[in-house]
Amino acid sequence: MSGLSIEQAKAKLFETRKNLERRVEEILGELKGTMPVYLEWKVNQMMEDNADLVRQIPDERLKALKRNINEAIPKAVDDVVTRLRKSDEWLKCGDQSFLFHFIGTSPLWKVIQSIEQPLIPILRSEKFETLDKYPLGRSSTIAPLSWDSFPEPYDKRLQALDDEYSKMMSEYCGTSRELQRLELVKKRQDTSARWKSL
Repeated sequence: MSGLSIEQAKAKLFETRKNLERRVEEILGELKGTMPVYLEWKVNQMMEDNADLVRQIPDERLKALKRNINEAIPKAVDDVVTRLRKSDEWLKCGDQSFLFHFIGTSPLWKVIQSIEQPLIPILRSEKFETLDKYPLGRSSTIAPLSWDSFPEPYDKRLQALDDEYSKMMSEYCGTSRELQRLELVKKRQDTSARWKSL
């Protein structure tokens, strides 16, 4: 990074930001296609895990439950994707974000986990237990804990996108810090030159 001029650092930051914005759109597109599959998979798991309860529910009520869930899923996905797209967390550089800025460890993950919320009241209406017994990082059995929570091959694809995003964020934040340093050095030099010229 050293050896860049202020103009070069600005140009690099602009280009890196454009690349990051394209990558964010790619991630959002992947999530929009993957999250419905994830939710259907989790609901199916819940039905299997609660086979005794499912057997007690009449067909008409079970059909209504399935219909309500199927209607809720696309709305839930659209809501999460919209909130992710509007978030300013994607390009936020914290003090140490250049070391470990992954989606799975950022506030963005809480937005992804909120995909559960519209389904919980629907499932509870038929006495399905949705609370996670071991709530380490999630509030229900539906919310993903990590990319590993997604079925194959989506888990590896999302993790790969997150890894690439993290590398790009490292470059972006590093360039941003270098630009700030260069501008501070120039400001000091200009002030010193002005003082000496008086």
